Amino acid sequence: MTAPAFDGALLAALLQACEDASENDLAQRWLLLEAAHVVGQTRWRPHIRVHRRMLALAWRTGQWSEVIGQCYRLALAPLGHLLGRLPVGNPGSARVGAFRSVPVSPEMAAVLSATRAGLLRPSPGEGEPV
Repeated sequence: MTAPAFDGALLAALLQACEDASENDLAQRWLLLEAAHVVGQTRWRPHIRVHRRMLALAWRTGQWSEVIGQCYRLALAPLGHLLGRLPVGNPGSARVGAFRSVPVSPEMAAVLSATRAGLLRPSPGEGEPV
């Protein structure tokens, strides 16, 4: 799967899901942030916002190599936007090089699909006859 186009509602839902995820489920929180990065990386503000969230999570959990990686990415992201050099599909975490484009993983694709499906479900009572 290639990286999805920017979708503000999907980005917001992924960030909210990360906030709602259990503090103990660090792997799920990172997966949601990485998915948010893939969705938001083509827009400057959302891109920076996701890296700030990644930095905060790394700091709170004592992942110091990730803290350093996020500081590096926060410094480089504006330059990448100015030069139009953003690595498509890159999850934004320090586990993947900052300049490396990668295909979206099946696990991330599943998270994106599930989150998008949740956005498309009608609210209770919505669409019912009056």
